[in-house]
Amino acid sequence: MNALLADIGSTYTKLCAVDLDTATLLGTSAVLTTPADIRLGVQQAWKKLKPQLPVGLQFSVRRAASSAAGGLRLVAVGLVPELTGDAARMAALGAGAKVLKVYGHRLLASDLLELDELAPDIILLAGGTDGGDCEYLLANATSLAARGLQTAVVIAGNREVADEALAVLQAAKVPCVVADNVLPRLGCLAVESARHAIRQLFLSRIVLAKGLTELEDLLGELVMPTPAAVLAGLELLASAKGELLAVDLGGATTDVYSVATGYPLDDAMLSVGLMPPRAYRTVEADLGMRSSASGAVEATAPLLSQLARAANLEEFDWHSWSITMSQPEWLPDNEAAAMREMLLARACIQQAINRHVGCVEVLATPLGRSYILKGKDLRDVKQVIGIGGAIKFGQNPGFILAGALQQPGELHLMKPKQAHFFWDPAYCLFAAGLLASSHAECALQLIEQTLQLLPEA
Repeated sequence: MNALLADIGSTYTKLCAVDLDTATLLGTSAVLTTPADIRLGVQQAWKKLKPQLPVGLQFSVRRAASSAAGGLRLVAVGLVPELTGDAARMAALGAGAKVLKVYGHRLLASDLLELDELAPDIILLAGGTDGGDCEYLLANATSLAARGLQTAVVIAGNREVADEALAVLQAAKVPCVVADNVLPRLGCLAVESARHAIRQLFLSRIVLAKGLTELEDLLGELVMPTPAAVLAGLELLASAKGELLAVDLGGATTDVYSVATGYPLDDAMLSVGLMPPRAYRTVEADLGMRSSASGAVEATAPLLSQLARAANLEEFDWHSWSITMSQPEWLPDNEAAAMREMLLARACIQQAINRHVGCVEVLATPLGRSYILKGKDLRDVKQVIGIGGAIKFGQNPGFILAGALQQPGELHLMKPKQAHFFWDPAYCLFAAGLLASSHAECALQLIEQTLQLLPEA
């Protein structure tokens, strides 16, 4: 049995062929995604892959993931932004969505106008713990219904009024489904049901709307958004190898994944707020190596300057250079350009992981100092995995990934203190994630065979 697995990304379209019986990677290919007609990129990738395969090879499994055409764009609505709003955001990110905005409390007229402009694919409507506030969830459902939106809605709030909210939206012919409450009680995060509902809507509505169904003849079913596939592969790997941190440095975004409990290592440290789920993803839309290069230069400016000084680089106009670099087909053509790309990649990874991990605040109290943790404590994670072309083709991948570790001046950030670095040169994590639900053993073997240990920087 053989599988053809595809990832239609915002920058590159990638194909993998896998022998399911031996967990052998038969071949891979990657070409620039063709946004005007995604089928062209897939056809070009197939032309590159086909010569690597035995003549007449048949595929019994065909699956694809996609983050092209803007990926899965979602808006979350909750009661308290730091509670149900944050829970909704975590559920959406775990489902592979790009969260455009999180709204709290009652939706205002200005919020509804902004929603029209954002044009999300899905609205995740939360609010109230089970048995708690009923007013805001119903009020927001009523506002969305009166707006006449055709955006799909996932209701994942107080179960006592979820069906009533569903009826209000259905009466206005708004496509909607009900999932379990993302925050059934204070401090208890329950995201799996909402994640499943979001992915099902992605398959049933979003794929059709973005014209991706035309690829089914070659690629079979489009199973999930690319980030969800990568997370599924990482969860499988963590089940066998232990807790890990991974970063996917793309052209448009930088995605960070942690599969770790994240509980405080120190007894004196108090965790406050919602603890993210064990399998947790964040996405940074301003950190990318091609289309988001200008935003990345701006977002990492102080860090980038610091790295440049440490590398003894002369003063340089990073902004002008980033405009050139933002073209998808751009590649460094000399040593200096390769060095600058490496420094920007390091800055993106360091900044993205700084935002992902927990942060400790020291408070002075009458009883002495208190250490307050918000987010995950990942200091004890020993495996860091790098994904993306800047890591694969960079001058020093170990130096780039070292940004994932705690640096001088970052003691308040709960980043790994030391870890082994791995990279995914064949870019097979998404493929393993697509296989995880039906061929878990093969998928795990595939990851173990293709991940490579990197030397230290």
